[in-house]
Amino acid sequence: MEWAIIETHPQLGYELVQPLGLSDAVTEIVLGHHLWANGQGGYPLNGKLKTPSLLAQITTVADVVDAMTSHRAYRPALNPAACLEYLEANAGTRFNEDVVEVFKRKIYPNYRKSG
Repeated sequence: MEWAIIETHPQLGYELVQPLGLSDAVTEIVLGHHLWANGQGGYPLNGKLKTPSLLAQITTVADVVDAMTSHRAYRPALNPAACLEYLEANAGTRFNEDVVEVFKRKIYPNYRKSG
């Protein structure tokens, strides 16, 4: 039940910013930041919307990195290597491959995949 409520935040955020007169590019980021890069999953629309914009896909990676590397009530913060491995494992489906690659190169230039 709690997860279903959490999954409503993109739609609620979108409705909140609509009256502000922001550009469509900005409002699409708010609505689409949990949609998968390949358009096949994510919430709240789960494949019911076109592939998210590049700006939304960049925001998705930033959001996931922040969520994974921050302490949460249900788990401690994960280390950057675990986060990067998750991004790499899901690049091309959940995450835009180019965005993941640029993120790694710019933010963690010395990262080397284990194994």
